[in-house]
Amino acid sequence: MTSIARTMLFAMILVSMIVFYFEGIDKFPDYENYLVIAENAGFISEGDYLFEWFSRFVLGLQTVASEAKVELLALLNQVGCLIYFVWLADEKKPERVFGGLLLFCLLGFMFMTTTLRASLAYLCVSAFFVRGGKFDLLGVVLLVISLAWHDSAAPVILICLLARLGVAFLKQEIEQGVLGVSIPVGLIAISVLAVLFGESLRPALIALSDFDVGARSAYFDSDGAYGLAKMLFILLAMAAAFGFVQDSEQSGHAKLFSAMLCLLVSFFYLINGTIAVRFVFFVFAVTLPLRGVVAGGLEKQEIGRWVTLLMAPVVFYLSINYIFMNSEG
Repeated sequence: MTSIARTMLFAMILVSMIVFYFEGIDKFPDYENYLVIAENAGFISEGDYLFEWFSRFVLGLQTVASEAKVELLALLNQVGCLIYFVWLADEKKPERVFGGLLLFCLLGFMFMTTTLRASLAYLCVSAFFVRGGKFDLLGVVLLVISLAWHDSAAPVILICLLARLGVAFLKQEIEQGVLGVSIPVGLIAISVLAVLFGESLRPALIALSDFDVGARSAYFDSDGAYGLAKMLFILLAMAAAFGFVQDSEQSGHAKLFSAMLCLLVSFFYLINGTIAVRFVFFVFAVTLPLRGVVAGGLEKQEIGRWVTLLMAPVVFYLSINYIFMNSEG
């Protein structure tokens, strides 16, 4: 069964590459935005981004046509995605292979074709935790690479560090809980409540728009981009995180990290639905590869694995449709 999941993962990667190069890069969402950045030497306006050193370097290459710079970024992004997913597919643990399949059918097409500046930020943070959350040389390099590709990794890495400190000082509370509820479970419960009932807090949080956050100010100036689909997608990620923190096989560091990340997602959701969804990708990128399931333990049983194999192509097809529905090309 694991070999079938591995074969399906490779097939989805191949389909993604064929569709991307058959359709052409200009048919995908955000292409025009990438061109604007490439035409402005790596910025929308000077000083907009604190990080993204590598992606801005590529888009800011001198004596290279703007279209060629975007195509180069896409190629480098795809190479990074290939390395990550082939690495997961080659894992001996079945949950890693199934986790790779789940992550790819849900987000892989988007990672390889659309989020050219952000994909490796998600996947490097994922790889950091798949390796055990070790702050060794490779672990630090992975976190730095995530920052070098997209500035959304900055608050995520801060949470990673805070979670490490939290485990060091609150290990018993994280594992055994306070009043019968563990800290990670409590944080996720608060996150869910904030998403469901936090609308009254939104006006106060919109006051944050008084701060200059460069290109990200657009998130505060828009209408919030809310909708039932976004809310359900966010709640699905929180359900995945809830199952994750209750899994005794996961480390306290990863559990606290995923719970704190859900809290961050709920905070951003009160400001803007789109930015919240983009941070949800970090939740899925950590929880799915580590557990190999979305939420429940039933998914690990044979019938659950067969359901996963049957549903994965459907979800993958829907993810492709969603990308093209949001394309201006």
